[in-house]
Amino acid sequence: MNSAAFRYGIFSWYGYRTPIRERFRNIRETGFVSTMLWWGDEKAFDELDKEQLVKETRAHGLYVENIHVPFDDANDIWSEESEPRSRVMDKYLEWVDDCSRYEIPIMVMHISRGNHIDKPNGHGLRCIETLVREGERKNVKIAIENTRKKVLMEYLLNNIDSDNLSLCYDTSHRVLYGDEDFGLLSMFGDRSICFHISDNDGQDDRHWFVGEGIIDWARFINIFPRGYNGVLSAETYPKNAGVDERVFLSDAYKSLSELGNRIRRERRHVQSEKDRK
Repeated sequence: MNSAAFRYGIFSWYGYRTPIRERFRNIRETGFVSTMLWWGDEKAFDELDKEQLVKETRAHGLYVENIHVPFDDANDIWSEESEPRSRVMDKYLEWVDDCSRYEIPIMVMHISRGNHIDKPNGHGLRCIETLVREGERKNVKIAIENTRKKVLMEYLLNNIDSDNLSLCYDTSHRVLYGDEDFGLLSMFGDRSICFHISDNDGQDDRHWFVGEGIIDWARFINIFPRGYNGVLSAETYPKNAGVDERVFLSDAYKSLSELGNRIRRERRHVQSEKDRK
């Protein structure tokens, strides 16, 4: 049973319009060692281009855990028409290549947007499989994030057998999008490669700290994959306006590290119970 300490990270956009270099400095000085980067559109590169963005992140002592790519056209991978599929796949393949070029190990993506895709089909399966095979060639893992359609996630993870197709598990999405029993995490915990940690009120994706909403964290800790010892990443924004940025980051780090410590205590307890039997 692995009870080693986790590493802690935070999404590079956390609700403050501070220049990106200053944000990186504040993140690292708070104690975080990792960050996630938004990628692929004008918002991602409005201050720095791709190469500068990665360089500055690492210059501030931060590990780039993953990039999160845009999802506006995510539904097109399931389209019956080849043109929209081809158009969106060109973007995804470019971003996989970016990960390889800048030695970023994971590309996080959504596989749908909204409620428009009712059921999976072979078009989507072939699109994701194409990305996964490209990831295999370039040593990049594709992490699909749990969003509205649990059936799509299950379909892809059950039908693509590759270590390069993984799950990015978002705790807030679990409550909002029909996975109240942590079913996806229970089924595919061994394929979970990154986590977006936040809480909410069950009404919207609030991005609150752990314990500020309705999520059953005891249940999450109980199901949390025993073999995972990577980064726990906060995807949080300030709950109240006017909070000083450094105070917010300090509170975010404290919230996340307390969750990590609870997971480690549970692992030690489980191991102790096994040892007594």
